[in-house]
Amino acid sequence: MSKDDVLGFVRCFKDEILIPLAKRGKLNEKMATKAVNLYSKQLEDKREVKIKISKEGPFSEFHTFYASEFKLGEITYPSMEHYIGYQMYVNSDSEFATFILQAKNAQMAHRRIKSGVEQDKRKNFNWEQEKEETILYGYKALIKLHPEFLKQLVETGTKEIVYETVTTGSKQDEENLKYVIVRVLNFIRKEAIQDEKKE
Repeated sequence: MSKDDVLGFVRCFKDEILIPLAKRGKLNEKMATKAVNLYSKQLEDKREVKIKISKEGPFSEFHTFYASEFKLGEITYPSMEHYIGYQMYVNSDSEFATFILQAKNAQMAHRRIKSGVEQDKRKNFNWEQEKEETILYGYKALIKLHPEFLKQLVETGTKEIVYETVTTGSKQDEENLKYVIVRVLNFIRKEAIQDEKKE
């Protein structure tokens, strides 16, 4: 049950149980109303506030599908989707990695990555161990070119980051990569906030 459901239940309980009891003289209506209002306010204050990162919306710049070129090393990546796909295969199947990189947009890069999963193409031997650090480097390179992205991220404070959809084919891989991206963005935000405090 969500907090909104609980709030609705509390208000219903007040209107249909507490107030009728008060009217029959079995409960102090003022005290009951005050208690319910106080409890409702506490629930509202605790209601979760989240930052949702999706292909569309105010935080789409952090989605892997967002079209924003950035350079890392000697390679220019049209989007984070291209970058992740390329890095996933570059050491095990450089031809397929280049095929992903040449995709005309992030959606096509996504489909090519998915086809690699479906064809059981071999990812880099150490991809699972290194992907979080690799993705961190990618986001830092992107933010370096677009400092306004970092400012937007810092302004979210401590709000929970939720990431919608990712790059690979299997549900397990998608969930895993989703959490990696959230951890990376949390780390970048925390680091930036700490840096601001030092200044």
